[in-house]
Amino acid sequence: MSEAELRERVDILEAENDYLKRLLGRDADEAFIEAARTTLGIPPACCRMLWALVSGKSGKKEALLRACVKNMYDEPDIQVVDVHMCRLRKVLRPHGVTIDTIWGFGFRMTPESCAKVKALLGWDGTE
Repeated sequence: MSEAELRERVDILEAENDYLKRLLGRDADEAFIEAARTTLGIPPACCRMLWALVSGKSGKKEALLRACVKNMYDEPDIQVVDVHMCRLRKVLRPHGVTIDTIWGFGFRMTPESCAKVKALLGWDGTE
């Protein structure tokens, strides 16, 4: 294969990868995640979980687990969601943000708490 053919193949594979990530629900807004990481000082996995809650994608534990894991080959135990949730609550509580537990389902944030998080991060939905 020539260098040009390799570059073209890489471009095709990157586009396919982006498409598959979106299908799997891993298209979290990178601007939000970076703002959460720098402002709140929490690990990227917590930032991705916070994005899933704030964006209203899902608060189901399984969905939050998928949000916090970088790739599908590295899926830890579901209990990792509870660990990250403790971190999030600890960091967000002083700012008046609450995350409710929905027993048998997962977690949710009220629209008021979502708005507080967005204001705290200075995030308006754009990069």
